[in-house]
Amino acid sequence: ALFEYNTVDNSIERVNTLNRLSDTGVSSIEANEETLIVAYDNGNIDMILGNNTVNLPDIKNASLIADKRVNHINIDNNLAYLSCGFGIVVLDLDRKEVKDTYFIGEYGAQTNVLSTCMAHNSIYAATNKGLYRADIYESNLADYNSWEKLPAHSQSRVDLLESFNGLLFVNLHGEEYNTDTLYNFDGNNWDLFRQESSNVSIKGSSQELVLTSRFNVLVYDQDLNISHEIYSGQFNLDK
Repeated sequence: ALFEYNTVDNSIERVNTLNRLSDTGVSSIEANEETLIVAYDNGNIDMILGNNTVNLPDIKNASLIADKRVNHINIDNNLAYLSCGFGIVVLDLDRKEVKDTYFIGEYGAQTNVLSTCMAHNSIYAATNKGLYRADIYESNLADYNSWEKLPAHSQSRVDLLESFNGLLFVNLHGEEYNTDTLYNFDGNNWDLFRQESSNVSIKGSSQELVLTSRFNVLVYDQDLNISHEIYSGQFNLDK
């Protein structure tokens, strides 16, 4: 299920299959001003507009022997890029339909894509073994030849991407607690940003970058100085 929090009256509503969801096992959500996209472990997709739900079962029903889980959703203008267990699926939000599918691995092989992000006029894709990149203006991104695998960190599990202030932030996932390493990348050079943490998400706006780790939240300003630091103990949550 999902929980919807109303910032006006502080009410909480449970959203599930009895009202607006078409399936169970939510794996990822993302929204723009008009549409909430809900993706599921089995590849099913819901587009929720107010009280109306449009279901897109294309991935779920596809005759594809693959992991169909949607790991991440990245919205850019009227397109939503779904990072899936086999590659990238692109949704046209205006037409409410699947627009394209990218198999970006070597010779068009299936690749588990964990996240995508737009930066430096490119689309970046995070995978279990390194970072891929393609020119966002390339006319045929469905052609695996349009994608290059970056040589740096080519065997690392890259699980989080975010663009902020002209930089791409790239999280290398460690196998043990507090072994993640976060870099920023300007399109050519890598700089170490933070290490010895377990990062959960990175979100950027025009003014701030928010890094959420297992037990704390760090907010950075445009100069990448920490402006706020919040630890889980400050919430006084029942365990």
